[in-house]
Amino acid sequence: MSFEQYNNTIIQGNVLEVLRSLPSNFINMIITSPPYWGLRDYGLPDAIWGGNPDCNHNWIENVRHPAGGMGSKGANVGANRNDFANMRDHDVISNTCVKCGAWKGQLGQEPDFHDYIKHLVEIFNEAGRTMVDDGSLWVNLGDSYAGSNQGSGTEKISDKQKSNRGTNYMNTLNHKSILSKIDVRSKSLVGIPDRFKVAMIDSGWICRNEIIWHKPNQMPSSVKDRFTVDFEKFYFFTKNEKYYFEQQLEESEWAKIDKRAETGATLGQKGSQGGYAQNESGKYRKDKMRNMRCVWSINTKPLKEAHFAVYPEGLIETPIKACCPKNGIVLDPFFGSGTSGLSSKKLGRNYIGIDLNPDYIEIARNRIDKVT
Repeated sequence: MSFEQYNNTIIQGNVLEVLRSLPSNFINMIITSPPYWGLRDYGLPDAIWGGNPDCNHNWIENVRHPAGGMGSKGANVGANRNDFANMRDHDVISNTCVKCGAWKGQLGQEPDFHDYIKHLVEIFNEAGRTMVDDGSLWVNLGDSYAGSNQGSGTEKISDKQKSNRGTNYMNTLNHKSILSKIDVRSKSLVGIPDRFKVAMIDSGWICRNEIIWHKPNQMPSSVKDRFTVDFEKFYFFTKNEKYYFEQQLEESEWAKIDKRAETGATLGQKGSQGGYAQNESGKYRKDKMRNMRCVWSINTKPLKEAHFAVYPEGLIETPIKACCPKNGIVLDPFFGSGTSGLSSKKLGRNYIGIDLNPDYIEIARNRIDKVT
């Protein structure tokens, strides 16, 4: 296919396999929100991550920690469920090769968050290959609490419990690639977004901004021993030091009370308090505008169609306008319900979407067709 034939298409398939099939150096911008770690099971086919692609895999059972909170559907426990008399709330899933260490499962369902981050970096490094030299990458990512998902730590059990649960279970616990020691205490934030940011920087990406997406309409939570979380992080990465960027402005609050924002400062005058009515070069703007800041207050918006995680158009319009030229191409490797494609078309850009779920692809096509 030529570059033009990819424009405004949705490709069904495993994200890494599809990315590897795309040409190099033709995408202007990537914007996406991957599945969060330990949040939910989307009921999608398993993919194989890492290991040796030529290996004749021998999958063994892996044990999720109690109080998983994973929303797992139909975990493959098989006949071996009866071998673990004292497992109670454990889910057992077959997903790790004892020969090469490959893992089989959905992105976001990894037993160890280190593997989840490693998989994300692998995906975005491959996606970066498809981008032009002045391209940029935007990733929205949420955090997880230890003890509320499968990453709550390695379980401590007695010798008697070891004997009761059988040899297979203990082999699983001892297999380093399956349940590595997770040194995050129960009830603590795991720090997924921060760990991901550092891993991307270590991989060679340039992190230009960390945007705070504040959600004014965040739903109340039942938790009483901490504050309700009403924000997520949105990272702005680039391939190179020079990249396409169109400055985005917002109204200056200080310009409303500082007349110098309109008239300009007279000789010898100092700037307004904190320089809020100034632009980045220190000179006053006469249009009462300023360079956009990094906290964006944008309401979430529900989607009546069946899709769990939908970020609002208002969140991604600014990045698209800033980092993708008119008629450029926006890629979303986790297309979901198609908000990235919808916003791209409205803003005069092209899109390419990748998703494994045919139901989500149908929702996305219907949404975009209504606009175009």
